[in-house]
Amino acid sequence: MTLILPQIGGLTFEPVDTTFTLIDAAFSTDTFDASSQTTSPVDVAFKTDGLKMYVIQSGGMFQYTLSTAWDLSTASYDSVTFNQGTAFGHYFKDDGTMFFKTATGSIVEKHTLSTAWDLSTASAVVASYDASAQSSSFRPVTFGDSGLKMYLGDVLGDDKIYQYDLTTAYDISSGVTYFGQSPASYAFTTAGMVFSPSGTTLLVIEGLLDFIKEYQLSTAWDITSGASSPIRDFDLNPPEANPRGLYIKPDGTKAFFTGNSTDFVRGIDL
Repeated sequence: MTLILPQIGGLTFEPVDTTFTLIDAAFSTDTFDASSQTTSPVDVAFKTDGLKMYVIQSGGMFQYTLSTAWDLSTASYDSVTFNQGTAFGHYFKDDGTMFFKTATGSIVEKHTLSTAWDLSTASAVVASYDASAQSSSFRPVTFGDSGLKMYLGDVLGDDKIYQYDLTTAYDISSGVTYFGQSPASYAFTTAGMVFSPSGTTLLVIEGLLDFIKEYQLSTAWDITSGASSPIRDFDLNPPEANPRGLYIKPDGTKAFFTGNSTDFVRGIDL
């Protein structure tokens, strides 16, 4: 939901996201122990209806079914694994027909799925983009503006978020142009990030200091217009040190992240 405030005293207020915010953040009670499949999760993703979950480690991705949408306690392993080589952050297109991953710190790779959301139908790499001109230590990747913007989070260099413009939505094979970077370091080790649907709010996981931080952008989808400091944050430790990955339910009412030290997927009510 977006709240539009009226003009007051000659000042016009920009739309403000009333979801995708940490104002009321609190840990939910349901968790999922992924240690039977991985002891080093780096990211988590979901089908947009909440009935499939994907837990990612550097060398593979594991698929689960949730009998109740978004309820981690109902997750069961599908015995489906995608072996992907070295990989870190992941992003699924919202129709489940493709996903993107960062590999070797500077390469973004694209895979397609012949059956949406079914990892057993995932292809080999069909396209890639080399972002080494900006950094060799990218981890999270996400997209915005209907696939016309791509964002990479740095973890070992300046810890900034980098933006790239795409000529064709979700096409990284050509027509990708570096646009700019966040005005400041957004996390001490950027371990996950998600934009609100409006493109004016960005939530970032800070991997080493164990926080989620909330930033505002004055121009939608333009990372260079982001605030230098977060407007609020939420402490993840306890229960989780060394958090990795971030997924936000499409309606902005729940967040999920993984724990690289405990191997759990955890939920946060927003």
